[in-house]
Amino acid sequence: MDMDKYYGRSVCGGIAEGELYVFTHNACPVRRYHIESSADEIQRLNRARAEAAAELERLFIKTSREINAEDAQIFITQIMMLEDSGFTESIYNIISDEMVNAETAVAQTADKYIQIFIDSDNEYIGLRSFDIRDVSERVIRILLGMQQSEILTSDPVIIAAHDLPPSDIVRFDCSKILGFIIEKGDENSHAAILARSKGVPAIMQAGNIIADLQTGTNAIIDGTHGILYVDPDTETRKTLLKQ
Repeated sequence: MDMDKYYGRSVCGGIAEGELYVFTHNACPVRRYHIESSADEIQRLNRARAEAAAELERLFIKTSREINAEDAQIFITQIMMLEDSGFTESIYNIISDEMVNAETAVAQTADKYIQIFIDSDNEYIGLRSFDIRDVSERVIRILLGMQQSEILTSDPVIIAAHDLPPSDIVRFDCSKILGFIIEKGDENSHAAILARSKGVPAIMQAGNIIADLQTGTNAIIDGTHGILYVDPDTETRKTLLKQ
């Protein structure tokens, strides 16, 4: 098989060889439906919000312990968003005014906030769109009773993904991660910050590559130059791995 090369933006240097693992999130389809009691639905929502806050608190503790307290603040920010009165009231109002299920109300509110943040000229505010998406998807997943996506391998792998919220990067077992290549993101994103903190080669803004990659394929990630080599030939391996 011929070697393929994929390019992206380097966010953390280093070189690693191993098998690819194409990581995808379990789909959380939001189906809109009519409810009979807005009070019951809001109670259901609040239970999911409490569970989401507990998950984020555990991620904060894990990140503080395994990486550092500064990077762990990402999850405090997400807890604050989850508890923000404006965000919460918007969800409540959609449930009560439209008599629709909580998943629909969370998704609609998240879309509104994400667009506001994306349209902002402030880079810091723009990054908050990732937090809103991460928080809202967490609540929706809990409302649907779905489990979090996991890496199903016992061997160290190079993770390839469309996007990785910070909660995924922190959840992953460090001993199983050789590097990351991600279709989206940038060097200032939460995912990039955490990848650098973990000290593994990381490439972002790699474009539409996931459809071309297969789990179990041998690869070398060159985080320094932002290149992923898939099925590297002998000469390439010798050149890269002697560094």
